[in-house]
Amino acid sequence: MEQPLFLIKQFTKKVYCNSAEEVKVTLKREFRGTHVSLQEPSASGINRICFLTVLPTGAIIDTYTLKIVDIYN
Repeated sequence: MEQPLFLIKQFTKKVYCNSAEEVKVTLKREFRGTHVSLQEPSASGINRICFLTVLPTGAIIDTYTLKIVDIYN
């Protein structure tokens, strides 16, 4: 079985996702109104970590820059 590409973490809660679409749906469904970290692989093989805020409206923004995040890029 293939290892999941993405890991969403909020304190002790961990959710693994296999695609960017699954990440987006999971964030909006399970993490509205919270802050999370998203671990994703990069082309170099080193994992990239993003800190995200999921607003109550379902919008996903970068916690530090407050810019809307496009999960697909």
